Amino acid sequence: DEPPEEQESPGTFESDMKLTDAQTAIIEEEIAAEQNGVATRKAHADLSKRWPGGVVPYTISSGSSGDTAVIQSAIAHWESLTCLKFPPYNAAAGHTARINFIKDSGCWSWVGRQGDGSQDISIGWGCEMGTIAHEIGHAIGFWHEQSRPDRDNYVT
Repeated sequence: DEPPEEQESPGTFESDMKLTDAQTAIIEEEIAAEQNGVATRKAHADLSKRWPGGVVPYTISSGSSGDTAVIQSAIAHWESLTCLKFPPYNAAAGHTARINFIKDSGCWSWVGRQGDGSQDISIGWGCEMGTIAHEIGHAIGFWHEQSRPDRDNYVT
């Protein structure tokens, strides 16, 4: 049996990424372009999918409150290695969008900022700090490195 964080989550791309219809269309175009060797994909080039000012507010749902320490550890990991800031969501502070940690089937996230409002990151059951940090990476706009069309140029 695979560990929970490695199990495929329903309705995801590459086992853990939720995509909008527009992102799915882009992927389909890239797959066609990959056959000609011209596609690249790493982080979102679409500025509307980035978090303004590198600020990524967050909430933790009541179902995930028992995982607060590991969630905050994954957040601290990103803050220690990047210029991103993850304050608790506060509408009075002007926050309009946020990531919301939930307990759903599997470990998954949307790719990039999905506009104003709340966007979920599922940490499921058994998702550890590294997996949660990985899902945060998707929420800030990163795709899987192993899926880059140019990966064979760098991996032997």
